[in-house]
Amino acid sequence: MLKELAGIWKKLSLGTVEIVGENTIRVKDCYQCGHMPDVGKTLCASDAGIIAGALDRVTGKKYSVRETKCWGTGYDFCEFNIEELP
Repeated sequence: MLKELAGIWKKLSLGTVEIVGENTIRVKDCYQCGHMPDVGKTLCASDAGIIAGALDRVTGKKYSVRETKCWGTGYDFCEFNIEELP
């Protein structure tokens, strides 16, 4: 499913998704916050919601997605941890 999500993200020009772990994806060239200065907080809550919603819809399960790294926290990419909810 994460590979499909990566393809959709690229097709819509939202950024380039890399799968960096079983439950972690990284977005380079983020459409929303790319090249923003370090403001001390993550900036892509809407992306986390889109990812969670897409996973929920496709799998029929519930997911929590949390952005842990972002241009807004001094990185040159955004990173999201994905957790399946009970």
